[in-house]
Amino acid sequence: MTDTVVIALPYFRKDAERVAAYLGAGLSMYTPEIFMDSFRSRKRIVALMSMGIVVRKIAPLLDDK
Repeated sequence: MTDTVVIALPYFRKDAERVAAYLGAGLSMYTPEIFMDSFRSRKRIVALMSMGIVVRKIAPLLDDK
């Protein structure tokens, strides 16, 4: 397992595959719990989707600003 994961909505799958290959990262398609799983097990998350989705999903996982 790498320290980086690319998370994408299905619409962006082809672009996500290219980004993941370039970074040597894992690739995961978006599910409601993917950020919770990835936040604890990875150092870097690259998201191909609206930042609003990302902020709403990651905010509850943060302990501090």
